[in-house]
Amino acid sequence: MPGKNTFANKFSNFWFYVDTGIKAPDTQSGYRLYPLYLMKDMRFYGRKYEFEVEVLVRCAWKGIKISWIPVNIYYPPPPERISHFRPGPDFSRISVLNTILFLIAVLYIKPRDAMIHISKFKNVKELLRRHLYNKEESNMKKSLSVGFGVFMGIVPIWGFQMAVALLLAAIFKLNKALTIIASNISIPPMIPLIVFLSFLLGRIWVGKNAVYMMFSRHITPEAIKLNIEQYVYGSITLAVIAGLVAWMVTYGALEFSGKVKRKIEGTGK
Repeated sequence: MPGKNTFANKFSNFWFYVDTGIKAPDTQSGYRLYPLYLMKDMRFYGRKYEFEVEVLVRCAWKGIKISWIPVNIYYPPPPERISHFRPGPDFSRISVLNTILFLIAVLYIKPRDAMIHISKFKNVKELLRRHLYNKEESNMKKSLSVGFGVFMGIVPIWGFQMAVALLLAAIFKLNKALTIIASNISIPPMIPLIVFLSFLLGRIWVGKNAVYMMFSRHITPEAIKLNIEQYVYGSITLAVIAGLVAWMVTYGALEFSGKVKRKIEGTGK
């Protein structure tokens, strides 16, 4: 495969994985068989080369199975090769489409899929038992998932915490269910405590400019700026500390319970 084709292929494969969580060997291949009946109600925006990625991503979102079959390919010598690909306009359209698909995946698709997965379980206790004590995953991976979820639940990106947590959990190959459960640390009853601790820890970073109350009768632009700055620094600090603590506690608990279980099983034998 020519160098420019290799780069374009890897670039497209990467964004397809980010948008769907599916690893693809070649998203640019035009040799395809489409299940038209399953796609009959779908509408697409791409009309040129960007369609190649859009159709795969949206089929994956709809739950249509995508299979990859090895084929042989022949590239004629450059003088004989005919291509209608225009690098500037076509690559720009592909980039815009990838941006739109990424935003849809982060803001809607991944949260939707997580909620569908969680809804299959009768309660959180059952979900935790299924994922926290899953023998197919290491204790390190499960504890990292919990710690990362707690971190994302506190970090100051309100409204996008769950979506970003799911996306990054997929990229880092963490347990998405544990990550999303742990990110719910920012539920309403916990928000006042999180805000208070964030504000308290923020005083370490702003030094002499630290403020002691978030609101007062005399609200000025300068006071608002100081409050926001102190809160942001503090919440990031709290997110890191809480995430590390959650990771270590979860890992320790899983290791301990595993040793106890093995000891009991050994005694039983």
